[in-house]
Amino acid sequence: MTYPQYWDFNRLQASDCLIRWYPTNYLVDERGKVLAKNIDLDQLKLLIK
Repeated sequence: MTYPQYWDFNRLQASDCLIRWYPTNYLVDERGKVLAKNIDLDQLKLLIK
């Protein structure tokens, strides 16, 4: 993967972001704005374009 990954080892960040279950994925822009949540691969391909 060519984009940054983050592992929230002890779920502190998840708690701050109100993430209550896994798996959860987010597409976040360079400013930290959430562009999409729980998207599948086809949606991701469209959004990245």
